[in-house]
Parts: sequence; structure tokens; C-alpha cells
Amino acid sequence: LVQAFKKSLLFDFQADEMIFGLKPATINEIEQQSKEEVKFTSYKLSGTEKTKYSNLINTKDKIVSALYKFEVLVDGKSISNFSNLMTVSLELSASEYNKLSADEKARLTMVFIDSNNNIIPLGGSYQNNVFSTYSHYVNGVYALICSSDIVNISFSLVEGGYTVNGQQLAGVGRSYVNELGKTMISLRDLSDGLGTTIQWNPSSGNNKPSVNINLNGKIVS
Repeated sequence: LVQAFKKSLLFDFQADEMIFGLKPATINEIEQQSKEEVKFTSYKLSGTEKTKYSNLINTKDKIVSALYKFEVLVDGKSISNFSNLMTVSLELSASEYNKLSADEKARLTMVFIDSNNNIIPLGGSYQNNVFSTYSHYVNGVYALICSSDIVNISFSLVEGGYTVNGQQLAGVGRSYVNELGKTMISLRDLSDGLGTTIQWNPSSGNNKPSVNINLNGKIVS
């Protein structure tokens, strides 16, 4: 099974509308762990199992897709994550997508519910009838939701400024691509969009200057 995976640049494991894409590095990782058998299982939840996981999601959030269980057993033992990222994609037709309001589209995110019932937002983007994100989480449940707490910030390289959940703002800086090909954005605009404050820490002794982003009294970066 593993040898068959290695012949392809990407192995797609599909269950109905949900697709998990594993890269060669992940296949190699599985091969190193396994001596006998690798078992992949993915299915759409139904009945009491669907109800159980649906009830874990905030009532203010809107569940857009079905819920999918994804499990991997290596020699009979479950693993909680891969060291390397895999792609997680959900087929979502244009008609389904267009039923969502502009605000709901801005708040779309894939989430993962782990074995301890923690809900982990993964973000993602929608293109060509597919919503995609990256994840290394295994043995839990994936779903696409419109989150009530998510903040979607987009920066424009062409027009300048940025949008927060679809609302256009002028901003104080201009995004650009530097000589190394990296996209640079204004930290001030990012902080304002997230509703946080910035704390500048000047150099002191052996410590280099740094920046803290504070949210409700907690340092988030």
C-alpha cells in the first residue's frame, strides 16, 4: 500500500465531498512508522454520532458542510497528527456557495474536532468549487463552518488598503512584494483589523527590538 502511494506525487483519499491529499513526505513518515499495515478510514457522520459532534460547535456558528471522520491506524495504533501538512478540501458547488451571504463567505473556516472535543479553526480559501486548507491533524472530525468569532482580513497589492470581513478600510501602510519575493503587509493595519494593540519593545542589552500584539491583555504574537 505504501509503495503504491510513493509512485504518485500526491495521494488523494476521498470520502464523498471531502478529500485528504497526502504528500510524499507524509507517505515516507507513515512508512517509517509502519511494519505491517496502514489503515485509512473516512466517512460522513450520521445519526447520534453526527448529533454529538454538531452539538460541540458553537450555536452562533453555522455548519455549512457534512461532518467527516478521518482516522489513520498504523499497525493497529491510532496517530494524532502528521509531522507534514496535508491538504484538506471540500467540494462546494457554486450554487451552495452563493447561498451564503457576503458576511458568511468572509467567515468560512474549516475546523477540526480532536479526540478531546477541542475545536481547532484551520482557515482556508474557496476557489473553483472547492474550499481548501492545510492540516496535520488526524483521528477526529472535519467540518466547514461560518464562525462567529473569525476575522477575515485581506490586503490588496494593487489598490492598497485592506478589508475586514468584507469592509474596505484605507489603512496606514501599503502592501508590497519585496526583492526576495515575500509579501509585506502593515503590522499596524493587521493589528487594527484584529482589534488588538501593538507594544513596541526597544532593544535593551542583548535583547533585540521586538513587537508584541496584545488582545484582551494577552500577548498573541
